[in-house]
Amino acid sequence: MDTQFQIYSVWKRIVPNQLFSTVADSRTTLELAGMKVGDWAKLSLEGFVLESFTHEVDVVRVTPRTLGFDEKVPRIAVLRKGFTLGLEPLSVTAILLLRYQYTDQERGEILEIAQTPIEWKKDSRQSSGTQYGRQPTALVLMNSDNVLVVDGRYFSPSYLLDVNAPLVFVQPRLD
Repeated sequence: MDTQFQIYSVWKRIVPNQLFSTVADSRTTLELAGMKVGDWAKLSLEGFVLESFTHEVDVVRVTPRTLGFDEKVPRIAVLRKGFTLGLEPLSVTAILLLRYQYTDQERGEILEIAQTPIEWKKDSRQSSGTQYGRQPTALVLMNSDNVLVVDGRYFSPSYLLDVNAPLVFVQPRLD
């Protein structure tokens, strides 16, 4: 498959932050900033080791429509299209930093993120009466009643995205 590079406008630039060296540090930092880490995100990140994050990353915000789709489309098709256009997934560290830095998210918005699914490190847990299991997890950013949240959901490749659903990728820097 040939990669055809497409340049998109940079939506956010994620900058390194030493407060995000471990999952526990990132949770504390987010909570002190008045943000919430949802139950599914907490459980899926137990035992997870954050990647080193030492350089700025450019994030682009697209929709399935801007990538050429005209109707609801499986998540995997949108990810493949983005990757074909030269876009890359966000690391877990970058996602947590984006939550911290994206303070003007519109109320009610759910931001999908191009990412490698998180494979659980701990055994299945039960929380709030819901069995999350050891399912691959995708993190999402939400503004729920004016509370900024990072949470998880089952990473289903066949999950249908609306053509106008916002989705973010990393755009490699040219410099």
